[in-house]
Amino acid sequence: MKMSSIMERLVFIKYISQKAEEQSYAFYPASQLSILMFHDAIELFLVLAYEEVGGTKTTQINFMEYWDLIYGKSKKLVTQKSSISKLNDARIQLKHKGNLVHEVDIEKFRVNAMNFFTENSKLIFNLDFLELSLIDLVNNSLAKRRLKRSYELLNENKLKDSLLASTEAFYTILDEYENKKVGPFGDSPFDFSSSMNHMSSFRLRIKNSKVPEIKEISKFVDTTKKTIESMGNALKIISLGIDYKKYAKFRILTPERVKIESGPSKYYFNQSQMINGIKKEDVEFCIDFVIETALIIQEFDFEVKLPSTDLSSIITVKNNSL
Repeated sequence: MKMSSIMERLVFIKYISQKAEEQSYAFYPASQLSILMFHDAIELFLVLAYEEVGGTKTTQINFMEYWDLIYGKSKKLVTQKSSISKLNDARIQLKHKGNLVHEVDIEKFRVNAMNFFTENSKLIFNLDFLELSLIDLVNNSLAKRRLKRSYELLNENKLKDSLLASTEAFYTILDEYENKKVGPFGDSPFDFSSSMNHMSSFRLRIKNSKVPEIKEISKFVDTTKKTIESMGNALKIISLGIDYKKYAKFRILTPERVKIESGPSKYYFNQSQMINGIKKEDVEFCIDFVIETALIIQEFDFEVKLPSTDLSSIITVKNNSL
């Protein structure tokens, strides 16, 4: 079911506010960007709130005028006016005069902004801002269902089950994206390591050897295979624009996906390696990371419709050129 325009805009506002919150924890002076982002999210909220109470769309309204205008239309007093006024002043000083904001003030503005959203979402829209879900911005329907299930399991305190669901959602997103980018010869531009299965079969043939040198070769083959596959996977994550440091944390927290060489299923998730005593905030991180991954990938999606390729003609041309 498609979201209403109001819900869609509120979810987008929450997305900006979350990015602003993340930016506020960045190193100084990169944290300064959060001031501009918080201001943008609050202004978008005020515009939507004014429309919700019957105001007319216009570009002529001053930022701090919205409090009086909304009250005049609805008799609802939007909160945090004084603290948001200070944020507005800091934004003017930063953007128009180049005056940096003190780190302590950034922390205050972060708290004030989140209080603004939580208090006024209930006041204007009768909604809990914290319950607005960015999951609804995910396009992949199967991944969206798995993320919602992960969130439900989280609320039921079934943390490992929630992690498994979010892990399944993550690979659903990556697999669908990569499968739509396959070239005319079945190759993916995001596959940076050729299949290493032949190395595994080679190892199986020599592992029972009694010759010490052959056993050492077997170990070398195993190590090389794992190294190349790990490097290829890392390049894939980076090439997709995903934050590798966040991915590293996600991988540590979630079960490993293991490829099956035969059978109807291609993979299974090794839950035996999951960390015991996982914390709720770690599960929340994983859900947020998967949503962020989906949104990053959705920023530039494409599907190339390639004509069928006559491989025999290509081979003939190659042979004639020898």
